[in-house]
Amino acid sequence: GVHLVNAAAEAKSWMATQQGDEWLLEELVRGRCEQATSLMLRGGDLISLVNTEYEYADEAYVWPHVKEVRAKRRHATSVPSDHLDLFLAITRGYTGICNFNYKLDKTGGLRIFEVNTRIGADMACDVPPRLLRAFLKKL
Repeated sequence: GVHLVNAAAEAKSWMATQQGDEWLLEELVRGRCEQATSLMLRGGDLISLVNTEYEYADEAYVWPHVKEVRAKRRHATSVPSDHLDLFLAITRGYTGICNFNYKLDKTGGLRIFEVNTRIGADMACDVPPRLLRAFLKKL
């Protein structure tokens, strides 16, 4: 199961009650907006990019207990240069398609919580067909 805590002291208290090592502590990054950026790379060089921005009904959520505000979903073929620079540094030398899922924290910093070396569900299910075709056409 999932146990949400709201402060470091609360997390420490909860951890003290746990037995064994079959649990995971993960920081909850609050915010209604989540980004999913898919990159096509060849030797670490960017070939194509598509970004999906999702907005959710709550500041704090854990999948699958989340409600998307679908009318606010946005797609783009670019991201801010500081985001792209970080993605390219992480994927230096990589060839293939990869997907970054992240939020921006209160300071505007990226909080990456998932990197997949495959097409993500956002691209497979949510990216409009015209953007998906343009992305894949560059293979």
